[in-house]
Amino acid sequence: MLGINTPEVAHDDEPGQCGGEAATAQLRALLLQSDTAADDRDRYGRLLRYVELETGVDAGYELISAGYAHAWAPASAPDPDRLDAYQDATDEAEDDNAGSWATCPNLGESR
Repeated sequence: MLGINTPEVAHDDEPGQCGGEAATAQLRALLLQSDTAADDRDRYGRLLRYVELETGVDAGYELISAGYAHAWAPASAPDPDRLDAYQDATDEAEDDNAGSWATCPNLGESR
């Protein structure tokens, strides 16, 4: 993140610095919201979370609405709580040819 420096977490065979894991946990708590209806992790072990700004803005919804992402849900999970809203935003962005929909005709093929 621009303008801040936190202690490093362990990576590339380098040990982490004191406070690195705590800083990571705090950032997750500030930005990432879980969905009790959906899987906690994807098939690669990555956390599945919504990113919400302090203002309450849903970053994923904004990306979808602007045409730079589309709705998605893991096949193995129940539908996430926000899937319907995300799908509506996807349909509207695609219909409006917004963002990448205008230049990437196959944007939705990764669904």
